Amino acid sequence: MLLASNKFNYLIKNRFKIGEYLYLISLIIYISANYLRGTMLPVTETEVFRLTLFASFICAIKILIFNKNTYKTLFVFSFVLLLYAIGKNSLDYDVCYYTLFIFGAEDIKFDKIIKIFMFSLGIIMLISCVCSILNIIPNVVVSRSGGTALRQSLGALYPTDFSARVFALMLAYAVFKNFSFNVPEYLILVSAILTVNCITNARMDVLLMILLVVLSLIKGKIIQLIKYIGYKKLNILTIAFIFLNVLLPYFFTKKLVLFKKLDDFLSNRLFYGNLAFKNYNVELLGQYIYQVGNGGVHRAINNYFFIDVSYVRILMMQGFIVFGYTLFLIIYNNKKFVSKNLWGLLLAQLLILLSAAIDHHFWEISYNFIFLASLSVISNFGRDSLSINNGKIR
Repeated sequence: MLLASNKFNYLIKNRFKIGEYLYLISLIIYISANYLRGTMLPVTETEVFRLTLFASFICAIKILIFNKNTYKTLFVFSFVLLLYAIGKNSLDYDVCYYTLFIFGAEDIKFDKIIKIFMFSLGIIMLISCVCSILNIIPNVVVSRSGGTALRQSLGALYPTDFSARVFALMLAYAVFKNFSFNVPEYLILVSAILTVNCITNARMDVLLMILLVVLSLIKGKIIQLIKYIGYKKLNILTIAFIFLNVLLPYFFTKKLVLFKKLDDFLSNRLFYGNLAFKNYNVELLGQYIYQVGNGGVHRAINNYFFIDVSYVRILMMQGFIVFGYTLFLIIYNNKKFVSKNLWGLLLAQLLILLSAAIDHHFWEISYNFIFLASLSVISNFGRDSLSINNGKIR
């Protein structure tokens, strides 16, 4: 009896640590499963699904037992069930699982989360690269239409998937360092960018990596600019950018030269987005859209159709509710990051929003970690000495 009482007291005393361990373990499994899904490693969809389900189950236990607010917990599971129903319509459950981990991050220190993200991503990326180099798994090699340069995926399903993951890892490290690098780190970053460019020839991701380095060099001026415009105007500009990425494909026509040139630069993203709007309506609770992409090893594709722009993809496949939910999280984070002087996180979110205009991985945890900061504990992590006047936000 005394032993049972001691165990119970131990559990109560270490309640927070147990909840934290459960969450971080589940996060490792979830990130790993999500990454494995996008590689040539011999893992089946069923195995990835089981890993994701197992991770989600552990995270759900953490929320149910260790989160403080009972009413919020009821809301969390009700909302996750709604997102699950939307996932059944679209056959895409990423928003559902990711949301569970957003709420699971409550009371967890974000510096531990970002370390787990970098560790998980780095290890599996290294494994898939080595397996690809040693010919244990296929290395997808393609060339750009009209070009001669060979583009390699190094174990990923497609070269741009690999480059996007490198960008995600680089961005996580930038957040960890608060966008402040020393000279050796700059040299490593530049070397990584040149290497990724040579291997994948992924123009957009390489541009994002270069922008990351540039932002770190002029961080002070960017912060002063954001402080000047305030979070409200920043939110307006953010929403305007997102809707621009939806409206451009909606109104796209090859008859206008400017549209055509922009579409060529964006590798036909406007054209295929326009095709999605022509063939489907926007639904409240999402819908399944059959797509044929270039990922993996396959024969020549004649009926290619893929929605690369995340904003169009979310609206068309996940529907109005998830699109609105996505906007809410972005706006919420903008306010939180500005009001608490979390400039590194804010810069990271802005770069992720830019990347969402060219890729479809916005709600995939192994590409986008930023929403894990929405409810997690961020004390001095990521703060900058440049504070807002009188502690107020505009």
